[in-house]
Amino acid sequence: MNTIGKALEQHALNFVACYSSAKLGSKTSDGLRRIVTSATGDELRMLQDALRCHDGHIVSAATKPEQKGWAFGTVIKTALSKVGITEERVSDWIGAPCNCSERADKLDQLSAWAEQAIKGIIKPAPFEPERTQKLELVCGCIHEGELDAFTAMIRERRVPGVKTGPLPPDTFHRRIKTDEKQVSRVKQLIIEWNGGTDVPKFDTPWVSGRWSVALTTVPSRVNTLLPETLRDVTAAGIQPVLYVDGILTAEQESTIRGYAGYDVQINHHKNVRTFSHWYESALDLYLTNPWSEYYMFLQDDLTCPKTLLKYLRSCRYPQNGYFNLYTFRENESVIQGKQTGWVEAYRTRQGYQLGLGAVGLVFPHNALITLLTQRHMLTRKRDAVRGHHSLDGAIVEAMNQAGYTEYVHNPSLLQHIGHESSMGNAKHADAKSYPGNNFDLLTLLKDTPPNAFVQDSVS
Repeated sequence: MNTIGKALEQHALNFVACYSSAKLGSKTSDGLRRIVTSATGDELRMLQDALRCHDGHIVSAATKPEQKGWAFGTVIKTALSKVGITEERVSDWIGAPCNCSERADKLDQLSAWAEQAIKGIIKPAPFEPERTQKLELVCGCIHEGELDAFTAMIRERRVPGVKTGPLPPDTFHRRIKTDEKQVSRVKQLIIEWNGGTDVPKFDTPWVSGRWSVALTTVPSRVNTLLPETLRDVTAAGIQPVLYVDGILTAEQESTIRGYAGYDVQINHHKNVRTFSHWYESALDLYLTNPWSEYYMFLQDDLTCPKTLLKYLRSCRYPQNGYFNLYTFRENESVIQGKQTGWVEAYRTRQGYQLGLGAVGLVFPHNALITLLTQRHMLTRKRDAVRGHHSLDGAIVEAMNQAGYTEYVHNPSLLQHIGHESSMGNAKHADAKSYPGNNFDLLTLLKDTPPNAFVQDSVS
């Protein structure tokens, strides 16, 4: 049976009553009744002309999609449902039924699009208006570690339409894009951010000059040594994250916030003792600050000069090393008679270092990653003799195994004030070379190049 066309219900009934070769078909979605016939040739054309006289809508017999029932045909209906398009929207685009070539072309376009759509090849439908896409251009690059800060600056200045592009392989430069109207403005902001260039001046897995600092403590020192230590390190411009080995009471936490002098971040958990607590703190500090160039770890029983951080930022450090800020008594003989700066820490006659004291340690970015991933650090807790003791020894052993050297400073940059150990260890002697809290460490840079250090050591 061929579909002649469709008409209102009453018109369709009148039509089939007049022509015996015409039959009623199904209803369409718009409420009209289809009229079908088995007639062909001249008889079919006669029926079509007659249907026009009954105010009917003619279906072109020559149009392939129409013959299949385009609005409900399996292919087209599946394609429309796949992309959430209504049949009414398509009907509006095709227009009223007729035998014109324009409508036939539209049906052909629809059929071709539908066949691709059900194969998963989703392209703009022929009845959809052409979308004008904004041309996005790369204006420059921002170091990946500075992306959040740069984005915050863009929001603060209310610059619309700024987007981040992909991060190319083997680089830490994140592309910044915007539409062509904004290019000049955004490019200028990038140049301002990068200090005179549209790309960062460095391409490292850290942001140059960024430091992250942790201070480890225990609840028993909240009202004893911790206040003095926090007071001195904050006076030196250092605002550490506080890691507590044990659970603080609400009163203890309030006390800490009262004398911290800044909005201190406090992390505390179930007591795991010295070694595990330090390792957990180091891992957390890195994971929450993965773009720092240097990581500093302080204990809660030290004092320091007010220029400590400024001096550390001015130093040039030896390669493949980590740095002990407290010159322990065994290292006094190592620095004696040496120029100001970093000196290899004490080595035994067998050539290995002892890692004396962990009051204050500094790790360059790659050095900390190396330490945290060393098998020795992961298995150390199983040591039946040392267990959670001898943190400094565990660190130096792991770093020496990885090819890193511990360096101490001449003079000592910290003084130890914890004469009573929270672990029950014997009292440590004070650092003889410590110049005092009021000493200006920056004066050391006047006479000694900032990259000065001594590589030889005394056995």
